[in-house]
Amino acid sequence: MTLIRAMRWVWMAEAVAGEAGGGVGGSAVVDTGSGQTVLGGNNATTTQGAGGTAGEAGTDGAANQGAAHSGATAQTSTANTTQTETSAVTTDGNTDTSAAEVQNAAIEYVDFSVPEGITLNPELLGEFKGIAQGLGLKQEQAQQLTDLGVKLTNGLLAQQAQALATQKTTWLNETKADAEIGGDKFAASMDSAARAVKQFVPDDLKALFDQTGIGNHPALVKAFVKIGAMLKEDGVVTGGANSAGDRSAKAMYPNSPGLL
Repeated sequence: MTLIRAMRWVWMAEAVAGEAGGGVGGSAVVDTGSGQTVLGGNNATTTQGAGGTAGEAGTDGAANQGAAHSGATAQTSTANTTQTETSAVTTDGNTDTSAAEVQNAAIEYVDFSVPEGITLNPELLGEFKGIAQGLGLKQEQAQQLTDLGVKLTNGLLAQQAQALATQKTTWLNETKADAEIGGDKFAASMDSAARAVKQFVPDDLKALFDQTGIGNHPALVKAFVKIGAMLKEDGVVTGGANSAGDRSAKAMYPNSPGLL
């Protein structure tokens, strides 16, 4: 009886263990770190199923990733193709520009016609030809621009000459009206100034006085008048053709009509 009871208890224990194992198996905790379950039995099947599901999910993910990679590759290829086409267009454009530059560089100009007495600056002329070539100008067109440049230059020179003549006249009038050396004293003042100029001023400086008109400036004339007066007081006798002859301003300033 004792043996039979013992066997019954074993059978009952196995039956209870079986039922307990089946119930726990569906909710077994999985050690996600090692991939093994905490409890054995049906949990192995569950883990295997989960693993299979995870494997399938991984396969799907890999497939999706592959599809995404393929799409990205396709987009990259399309972008590269577009870039290649753009590069081709740019290259064609550069080729056309280079051809135009080569064609313009082949333009040669003969000497441009300018009025007599005018000499073109070689450095500026070379720069002008380079610009004209870059613009693809023909000989006739470049000549027209040269003519225009000459007209502009002549206009500027005429303005400068007029301004200088006006300045000379202004200085002369101021000298004649000066209270110290002008008015009734003007003739005597010019004699004194001529004496100093003859003694101390070389011909090249006299030419500068005439060219710039500075020889009419009241301040400069006053200085030479004083120097001439000092020479007369000291009894200095100047040599030359005019020592015993004409010492007038006309003789001293032959090229300055303002002081005649």
